[in-house]
Amino acid sequence: MNSYQPLNENEFGKLVEKYFSALTLFARRWAPDVAEDVAQTTFLKLLKHGLNKGMPDNIAAWLFQTAKRTAIDESRKVFRFRRFCRRYQEDVDTLFEESPETVVYGREISERLKTLPEEARQIVLLRIWGNLSFEEIATVVGIPKTSVFREYTRALEVLRTFAKVGDQ
Repeated sequence: MNSYQPLNENEFGKLVEKYFSALTLFARRWAPDVAEDVAQTTFLKLLKHGLNKGMPDNIAAWLFQTAKRTAIDESRKVFRFRRFCRRYQEDVDTLFEESPETVVYGREISERLKTLPEEARQIVLLRIWGNLSFEEIATVVGIPKTSVFREYTRALEVLRTFAKVGDQ
């Protein structure tokens, strides 16, 4: 294909039919959990490339090269995310320093935090350790500010109740 001729819908559809499965299989080498996403992203990049620079002369080679780069990038993201999760879990376990003066011991509170629903735990962590406002948390979590406040209040009550039981 000529470098400056855009693809029409029919041509693009044929490319997707011809290469999608192969790109997915190829991407599994580097990013097995997101290989289909890599293939989809590769085709989106082809459309963008076509609009900005024209279509590549060898579309098949371009697709596989782009799929490989995208898969490697995605695998790095997954690796960084998993590493972050491990560090986050370690941090949660040590968020509270245990000392004779403390009423609630760190390990107990960390365990209790784990029992909260995911959304409530996120809200507590974003508010206390992220120092975010309720409005900012609402944006992050994707629920209304009033719901964030209500969930935060409930979660703190659960944690307080646990602390009182632990004192007895």
